[in-house]
Amino acid sequence: METKDKRKHVRHPVSIPTEIIVQCRRYNGFINDISEGGVFVEIGGLISIGKDISLIPETPMFGTEKRAGKIVRATTEGIGVKFKKYRDSE
Repeated sequence: METKDKRKHVRHPVSIPTEIIVQCRRYNGFINDISEGGVFVEIGGLISIGKDISLIPETPMFGTEKRAGKIVRATTEGIGVKFKKYRDSE
């Protein structure tokens, strides 16, 4: 049986250390894949779906810019984050 990938953007495998801030709590993890629409972050601990987050990748490619997002998937391995657009009011 064939399953169709519902993602809108192509994912690219990476290994980028990152810091995540969720409700004033800081977590460290690794971005495992990235796309124009979001990332999957390997993180120790389960964080609830629907939470707003700030993502601070530790790489020159991103500079020091925070990215805002929302957790759209949570597993024992990590979290799927959808990036917010700058004009998003979500």
